[in-house]
Amino acid sequence: MGAKKNEEIEIKKYTNNLSEQDLNEKVECELIGGNKVLISRSMIISHIVMHGGYHIGIIAEMMGSSPLPPIPQDITIWEKSKNN
Repeated sequence: MGAKKNEEIEIKKYTNNLSEQDLNEKVECELIGGNKVLISRSMIISHIVMHGGYHIGIIAEMMGSSPLPPIPQDITIWEKSKNN
């Protein structure tokens, strides 16, 4: 099993037993640049789940400026390719 799939499983296990109070709890986090923020646990989870899509978009934009044909950017295509 790949690292991404393992991460998905771990996130699901972690979030399955969280209450609404747990999700809304503010947690202090230190960002990569060293800044500290107070953010809800639900926003942290949302960021972890969605952040990869941001980078995929940046890569797709960079690839779009090259003469190569566009790459598929649809999650259904990725899932299908994993099952082949």
